[in-house]
Amino acid sequence: MLLLFLAGASLSHSAWACPPGYYSIGGQGVRGCAPIPAGDNNGNSGNFISSVKIVPQWGAIARSVSGDAIGWAIHEHKQESANRKALKACKQKSDQNCEIVASYSGQCGVALLHYNSGQFGVFTRDLDAPGTPQQAIQEACPQGCRTSFFHCTRPYNRNGRFPEPSIGAAP
Repeated sequence: MLLLFLAGASLSHSAWACPPGYYSIGGQGVRGCAPIPAGDNNGNSGNFISSVKIVPQWGAIARSVSGDAIGWAIHEHKQESANRKALKACKQKSDQNCEIVASYSGQCGVALLHYNSGQFGVFTRDLDAPGTPQQAIQEACPQGCRTSFFHCTRPYNRNGRFPEPSIGAAP
C-alpha cells in the first residue's frame, strides 16, 4: 500500500508540465505556469539580455555667429533633434543666427567662456581619451576660462535600466 502511494505521488509530480516557453511555479498544493522572460511559445526560453535595446544618446551645442551666446541639448535619441533643440536654445539667448558647432554621441561636449575675449570655445572629447577632462580644458584654454557646459553621452538601454551589458565606455 505504501509503495502504491509513493508511486502515485511521484506520478502526479512528474505529470505536471508547463507548455513550451513557460516554467512551473507554486508549491504546497498550488501550481501554475509562468512565462520564461523573453521566452516564446515555441519552446525557446530566450535570453533576458535579448530584451536589452542599446540606443545612442545625442547632445549638441550651438553658438551665435558672434560667439557670445550658446545653447545646448542633451539626452536626445536622434542627432537631428539634438541639433534642432540646441539651435532653438541658442536663438533664445541671442538675436543673432546660431550654428551647430558640436553634435556628439559617445563623446563629451564642452563649452568654455574665454576670460580675455568673452567668446565661447567648444570642443568634443572621446569618452576613452587619455588624461582627465580638466587637463583637456586647460590645454584648450591656456589664457584662462570658465567651463560653461560639460556633458557626456553614452549609449543606454532603451527598455529599462537593468541589466546593462558592458558597452565599452569608461565610467
